[in-house]
Amino acid sequence: MKLYPYPYPWRDLPGTQEEMQFLEKRFAEMSVLEQYQMEGVGQLESIETAADLINLTAQLTLYDFCFGALDNESLGRFVAEYKTAASPMQYPFLDFERMGADYHKNAGGTFTTTGYVQPCGNCQEIYHGDNLAQMDDTCIRIKLASKECPEGVWVNFPDQKINDDMPHEFETAMDALKVPNWNRTIVLETQCLFSNLQNLGDQYESVEQLISDTNNFSYICEEAGQGAYCFEEHLQAAMELESCTELAHAIDISQNLHCYDFLPCEEHWEKFGRYIAGKSGIIKESSTLSPYFDYTAYAATEIERLNLTPCAHGYIRRNAQDFCYEYSQPPQQSFGMEMK
Repeated sequence: MKLYPYPYPWRDLPGTQEEMQFLEKRFAEMSVLEQYQMEGVGQLESIETAADLINLTAQLTLYDFCFGALDNESLGRFVAEYKTAASPMQYPFLDFERMGADYHKNAGGTFTTTGYVQPCGNCQEIYHGDNLAQMDDTCIRIKLASKECPEGVWVNFPDQKINDDMPHEFETAMDALKVPNWNRTIVLETQCLFSNLQNLGDQYESVEQLISDTNNFSYICEEAGQGAYCFEEHLQAAMELESCTELAHAIDISQNLHCYDFLPCEEHWEKFGRYIAGKSGIIKESSTLSPYFDYTAYAATEIERLNLTPCAHGYIRRNAQDFCYEYSQPPQQSFGMEMK
């Protein structure tokens, strides 16, 4: 097994010009956490072609990273702190060396220059040679710099610490930047999956608030509105209707999608028709009539029934439900002066 430090020598791999261009951009924009994960992935997985590497870089979340676990003893301490219910009172009596060795044996991971990387899921072959555009779906990434790290590092959002207490994007980036908090950094660049939300750094006076709002919005998008059907298309259509260009406004819209009647583009009508037919109760999926019911035609009736307006991502209109402003300010109402 060859031990490759980051960055992986991807230029030596066979691949198309488009694949090599993709990898060049992907490695240039990897977050600190992704760099640390990639160092371990390069040791754990067989990478023969650029396509193999593209497939892996799109699934780095399937590899846990134990930050600072450089040997069995420090791995044992990491496991005790983050993966067990061990209390600090028990620490003086725990054999961290043996705990780490046992964990390493069972996890099948590898030690790197910055921590321990282990697989936590099975990678699938999601790259098929013609879907490069779908291989990097990070909602928002921000490049931050500090006095100690003027060249800056990328941070991907959302940070997964909301799901567990382990160090993820934020801790690894702060360590690389050598800062105790985000307000000791400056924003060099921002990238967003949504084209209407650009130059996010210019929208905030505080980097801390930018990070907080970015994380909230990215987490909402990752969770797809807690499983709402066509959430991303619904959100994009609502932002288009509202001419939304500010992140704070986008968060509020994402939390108030019930205020927008929506129908996705025609390619989704059959599936969406089943969704709204089930909600309305007109027919059940289990009904003997279901195979003969035209769900596409049923979805199309929503356009006229709700008086929807065409947009880039389907059909939409603002309904009469109350919109709750939490992150942004409501639009200013203009009151005309009555002339007597």
